[in-house]
Amino acid sequence: MVSTNLPLPPTISKEAQAFIEQAPEKQQLPFHPDAIAAARQFNQDNWLPEAIAYAKSIGVTWTEIYVEGQPVLEVTPPFYNNKNDGKALLYFYGGGHIAGSPEEDLTITGPLAKQLGIKVFAHRYPLSPENPFPAAVDTANKVYTHLISSLGPKNLLVAGESAGGNLALATLLKAREQNLPMPAAAALLSPWVDVGGNSDSHAVDIDPTLSMDSIGNTAARAYLSDDDSKLKDPLASPIYADYDSTFPSTLITTGTRDFLLGDSARLSTKMRLSGVDVQLNVWEGLWHVFEFYPQVPEARQSLQEIGTFLAKHLNA
Repeated sequence: MVSTNLPLPPTISKEAQAFIEQAPEKQQLPFHPDAIAAARQFNQDNWLPEAIAYAKSIGVTWTEIYVEGQPVLEVTPPFYNNKNDGKALLYFYGGGHIAGSPEEDLTITGPLAKQLGIKVFAHRYPLSPENPFPAAVDTANKVYTHLISSLGPKNLLVAGESAGGNLALATLLKAREQNLPMPAAAALLSPWVDVGGNSDSHAVDIDPTLSMDSIGNTAARAYLSDDDSKLKDPLASPIYADYDSTFPSTLITTGTRDFLLGDSARLSTKMRLSGVDVQLNVWEGLWHVFEFYPQVPEARQSLQEIGTFLAKHLNA
């Protein structure tokens, strides 16, 4: 493994440099239910208060609703115009399929809701190991089916980060199997599309936040019930799916220190060669889902660009 003891990139913002410099040492997460539960609690204790405070500071509000019996956090922008009730963004949070929550992701869904002027529906999908694959895909399919049917394909956007990017793609693949229409566009932030860890960047330990050794291997085992035969199932690892020009226009974002950079590179290449309108934004010196951290200027800029991309296709 390449050491994370690398010089700070001089080409990124001072805030991004400070984040890398102050990042705590990564600890390996054991494949044990108690350890996973502790990791969830750690994330809630450390990320949730800041996410809620930030969302309040930009004026968004949120409430829990149910769509086809599935819990969804409805994120509403400030000064919301009811004329936009016919448009929405379906969002899937990250956390390796074993952690995370819609509230922790308000640092992403809040700014997107505000910029787009529409509601974001962040699905509270079931986590592993209690609810292993394909439970999250099945529940996400119920939410997507309802929204695409009620809003229409031109009025629905789909996005997600990390494991949520995985789930966003799996949801669209499942919908295609059912001959459901595709949404207006999709955005994937550092998507985890090969849970087997075969991308080149999985073996390079330069991400200040995560690595396959620290969490990826455990998360994959929990998600797939430790069943290697599922590693290349396209609904579990969407890199192994077939794509074509019927797929929605897709924006993928990543960074040169993202441990899933290889996933994004492989996915964008496969999509492009299959006729998908795909755009890959690679940010110098940045890490896994850097957009999650609003104190970093590049994060705010990337979210602005993601919002612009989505708005263009929503209003096409």
